[in-house]
Amino acid sequence: MTKFFRMEFKGSSQSKTSSNEFQIIPYCSSLHHDKIPFIYAASFKDKSWDTDWDTFSEFDPGGIFLAMNAETKELIGYVISFKRKNFGYISVVAVIPNWQRHGVASALIRTAIQYLHSLNIEMIKVDVEEKNIQAIELYKKTGFIIVETFED
Repeated sequence: MTKFFRMEFKGSSQSKTSSNEFQIIPYCSSLHHDKIPFIYAASFKDKSWDTDWDTFSEFDPGGIFLAMNAETKELIGYVISFKRKNFGYISVVAVIPNWQRHGVASALIRTAIQYLHSLNIEMIKVDVEEKNIQAIELYKKTGFIIVETFED
């Protein structure tokens, strides 16, 4: 079993979500569906997701945002968020390695938070593996706090 931290957003979503180096854009299935699995694979040095990555029951295309290199227009990251029961949930944040630590993940998370707040969702959660210190610190920096530990 893997140990996880459940984190909840307690901060402000009013922070900056853009940069001169990259832009945050909404997901468009016809343009981006096939690109998400490859960004995932590059970000996590893992095999690519299957093409049916978007078939889960809570899927909300409005809650997916991508980061695009402002100069080359290359997709460099994404976030997947959606409503789960009575709260918002950030499922995955992925940024390709040469763009990590440039504020891309923070901007993607803040964009997802703003989107979920626009749906009148106040409570937003994310689950992070206990050993993923880099992700835990990122979520803390963007306003999340650890509220519980669980195993899955």
